[in-house]
Amino acid sequence: MLDQESKHKVLFYLCYSGKTIIEGSTHYNSVIVSRLDNLNSFIEDQVAKLLVELDTTRTKLNQSMDKSNVTKIGDIELDSNKSISLINGEFKRLKNELSALLDIPNACKSGSQIRVYGP
Repeated sequence: MLDQESKHKVLFYLCYSGKTIIEGSTHYNSVIVSRLDNLNSFIEDQVAKLLVELDTTRTKLNQSMDKSNVTKIGDIELDSNKSISLINGEFKRLKNELSALLDIPNACKSGSQIRVYGP
């Protein structure tokens, strides 16, 4: 079973409220809770690996944005926008993979709230 920290990271990366898994909250969603609680060990391992990759990629993205004002080092010109774009693309790919693995829609893709309904 995923620990609470991992569950909240999943919610964060898929753009759901942290209260989505708190019973009694107006954001509570029993289907998402069920999908996070009923995982086999293989899926749990995959989720753990994806969360590490997402954390690492997020750090790289933040570092790239901090360095985006550097355009030249010696004779080498840098295209920081391309670097940021590539890292951001990888970040989105990882979030989509997490979404597909857990069968929880990626709410980051939409401007409106995505609802998750049971079978």
